[in-house]
Amino acid sequence: MLTYEDCLGMCDFTEDEISSIVQHEHIPHMSAILMAEELIHREDGASVIQQMILDDMLKAREAHDSKQAERWCNVLERFVATHPEHKCGSGEAPKNWTTQA
Repeated sequence: MLTYEDCLGMCDFTEDEISSIVQHEHIPHMSAILMAEELIHREDGASVIQQMILDDMLKAREAHDSKQAERWCNVLERFVATHPEHKCGSGEAPKNWTTQA
């Protein structure tokens, strides 16, 4: 039987990227891995994942949780940097990323 760690190791996503989908979609981690793998192969999939991470960051900012906002900002930067073959919108990180509310 495959474990979460096995599946995470076989996918092209970090644990934080999967955690963002879990938080955003309110689904289990295994389901988030499947969702991420399906999305990344769609033409708009990288943009969808990017938006989920950005939404998590903005939600943390609204809650005045600067530590979480910084975490999601770092996750988003890494996602954009490590998935260049799946351009997210313009292919660049949004210019207004900040963890300061």
